[in-house]
Amino acid sequence: MTAERERTGAAYVEIEGERQLLLPTALDACDGFEPVEIATDMACDDSGPIDGPWTGLDLGDLLTAAESPPAATHVLVTCRDGYRVCLDVTDALSAVLAYRRDGDPLDPDEIRVVGPGIDSGRSAKGVVRIEAVALDAGTDPAELEALEPASDPAVEP
Repeated sequence: MTAERERTGAAYVEIEGERQLLLPTALDACDGFEPVEIATDMACDDSGPIDGPWTGLDLGDLLTAAESPPAATHVLVTCRDGYRVCLDVTDALSAVLAYRRDGDPLDPDEIRVVGPGIDSGRSAKGVVRIEAVALDAGTDPAELEALEPASDPAVEP
């Protein structure tokens, strides 16, 4: 948790780069970013298909605004419960940080990264931090992941 988040007690999504962006979880109020709508097929293991479309902020635009490293190969997405996925940068650049599904607003715990190249099981939900990273050719992106929520969901990464 960042000092800013600790100080204010507010909920933010952090976009890391040369310049850190702190976006309020009321993402539809983010000035300077146009909403994008995408349709993607998703299904949850326990509840079946998740209908869309999804409305959110273009992840590529957010990473550019944060001045992410141009040599980035992956995007690390961390969630409120400690779940963390490492997405290929190509898939991440076609994704959105979604704050609406089928026109309905999502709660902060439901804000997620969705995109056509992202399997529904890797669609991180409750996003709190996004960071573009440059991995060496021999580095397995799975080594950066935590695909099980933390044992205490109240503990943020």
